[in-house]
Formats: sequence, C-alpha cells, structure tokens
Amino acid sequence: MFKKMGVFFAGALLSLSASAGYVQYALYDLHSGSGIPVDVTSTLIIREEDKSVAFFSIYTNNDWFHPQDRDDGYHRNALIETTTSFTGAGPTNMYMRDISPEEHTKQMWLLFSEGAAANTYNFTLRVQRRPGPEAPYPSLGPWADVTFFGTARQVDVDPSLVESIDFYDIRRDIPYYDPTQVPEPASLALLGIGVLSAMCTRRRQKTKT
Repeated sequence: MFKKMGVFFAGALLSLSASAGYVQYALYDLHSGSGIPVDVTSTLIIREEDKSVAFFSIYTNNDWFHPQDRDDGYHRNALIETTTSFTGAGPTNMYMRDISPEEHTKQMWLLFSEGAAANTYNFTLRVQRRPGPEAPYPSLGPWADVTFFGTARQVDVDPSLVESIDFYDIRRDIPYYDPTQVPEPASLALLGIGVLSAMCTRRRQKTKT
C-alpha cells in the first residue's frame, strides 16, 4: 500500500514540475461573423518567464494551426512574430503562417483583449488562405479571409502537452511590451508604497539633522 502511495505522490510531483513555468489558455466559443460555431476547443501555452509562445493548437471549421514537427519537411509552419497587449498579464498575441508550396499559404493572427471576468479574455482570430507559391492552378484557390471571435480562459496546465513542447519547432520570440500602456492597479499600488516609504525616510533624516 505504501509503495502504491509513493508511486502516486512521485507521479504527482513530476506532473507539477513539468507544468511549472507555463500558463495555459483554452479558447472557447469560437465563431465567425456569420455565427457558425466551432466545436473544438483551441489551446495556447505561454512561458511565464518571458511570455513567449511555447505551444499552440488553434482550430477553425476549415483549418488547424499547430507547431511544426521538427522532422516535418512538408509543411513550412512558422511562428513569425509574437507581441502582447498587456504589461505582464494575459495571453500573448501571435501571428503565424503555414506554407504548403503546392497547395496553400495560410496566415493566422490571434489577438487578445481584456475580458469581463478575472483570467478571462476576448480574442479575434483572423485566418487568410491563398494558393501556395508553387500551386499549378492558383486561380482555383483556396481564397478566403475570415475573422473569428471567442473567449479565452486560463486553465490548469496539461503536463502531457508541456512534455511534448521539445518535439516541435517554434521560434522563441520574446514579446514586446508597450511602455506607454497604463500599469496594472497592483503595480501602481506597489509604486505608491515605495514612494511613500522614501518620503517617510527622508522626513526622518531631516528631523534628526
């Protein structure tokens, strides 16, 4: 019995260590402007240390965007750039393209904005499809430019997804933080406490002199 409990706790610790350092978001209620819902839930995993994209699996009715396997020489999936609309909080915005030379060129923009509840965010997902650079009949398509909408929520990190991150080829782009954005309330509170402490210290020094 004790041996089984030891195995259980060891597995739990390994799961926690594998998930540490990552934040996972689930993308729900995906629908286009026409109101057509997407049944599959998409996933985005961000590294806590620098908010770079570690893993993504984004579904629409016609497309599936995911990292390229390191051994996959056919699809040229490429995470071109990442950025963020938040100063240290929230999911990271991203843009990627998927090139299959003889078939298609797909581009995907995923942009987040703050939601109404804590750890909840609204997002827009724009998907553009064009014929590949070596398509024999480019006039036949595919041609499409669709924007989807939905809600993202922070969820528990899936250890199995974290373990598979090293098998994919994602360029590790560091998000850009806009220094002109208004800091979060917590940051402002900490700044105010620091300023108040400095003022009290200076007043005490003047009183002693």
